[in-house]
Amino acid sequence: MSFGRRSASAKRALLAGVALVVLAGGAYDAQAQEAARVAAPSPDGLAEGELYMEADLVIRDDKNKVTTARGNVEVRYQGRTLRANELIYDEAKGVMRAKGDTTIINADGSVQFADELVLDDQMKAGVATGFSSRLPQNIKMAAASAIHRNDRVNELNRAIYTPCDICAPDGAPKAPTWSIKADHVVQDRDRQLVYYRNAVIQIMGVPLIYLPVFWHPDPQAERKSGLLPPEVSVSERRGLSYEQPYLFVLSPSSDLTLSPQVNTKVAPFLNGEFRKRFYSGALNARFGYTYDKDIAAAAGQTVNDRTSRSYILSAGAFALNEDWL
Repeated sequence: MSFGRRSASAKRALLAGVALVVLAGGAYDAQAQEAARVAAPSPDGLAEGELYMEADLVIRDDKNKVTTARGNVEVRYQGRTLRANELIYDEAKGVMRAKGDTTIINADGSVQFADELVLDDQMKAGVATGFSSRLPQNIKMAAASAIHRNDRVNELNRAIYTPCDICAPDGAPKAPTWSIKADHVVQDRDRQLVYYRNAVIQIMGVPLIYLPVFWHPDPQAERKSGLLPPEVSVSERRGLSYEQPYLFVLSPSSDLTLSPQVNTKVAPFLNGEFRKRFYSGALNARFGYTYDKDIAAAAGQTVNDRTSRSYILSAGAFALNEDWL
């Protein structure tokens, strides 16, 4: 059974279902996405404001003002698709509930999954249980529950985040190169920060660093001081290396990144990068420091004594005016 246009109240309820993107951790600016959808024609062929819904069975309880859709439920609206085994809308309470293999496919290609989703018909608040999400740039996250309290605050409980592959080439599951697990995650869009409580940074599934509290810039923030994604590598000389960059925004045209690096075969490094833009060009300088023997000692050789070792590399590009030619 399918429907093209519905009443305003029913439409609000069904639109609430396709609003699960607000529970995705705020990786993208919802207002910018909305503007893009309005500017471009809907890929599902629906006119602006129109909604399509189909299900194997739709039951309307007029006395209690409850509408139930069961079996292969699908709702499409402005490039988003909601799929679930069952969708229940209680008009009197203003609550919509989607159950069973709930999936949201967004216009940008990101996908959210949940065992169960509950939202109000104004899309102001909602809860998803058994939540997971796959976002652009290979970002994946999952949580026991996701809570959308209002337009500015989102929460994840018992969450894990990783931008790394979680499957081997043959499709078998594998531990991501690095991931962050936390008991509680809060995204504050006003402060443009993401806060973690009882966070553990894992390397290849092995807990490495425990942080009772830490925070980093919201992914939707254009430029803000804070932690950047770590870098993990393995080499014969250094062994397993973990590097944690931290960005300092110095001005609208300059920034500094400091990246402590811990290695299993050699002493720790401190790497850094300074970037500066001018009206006629740009300057980039990289530098580093360690106190150790020659790096060749990592291969089992004894080369020189431990001493301070450092480097500085810089490059610049400037557009000279014709008077310099």
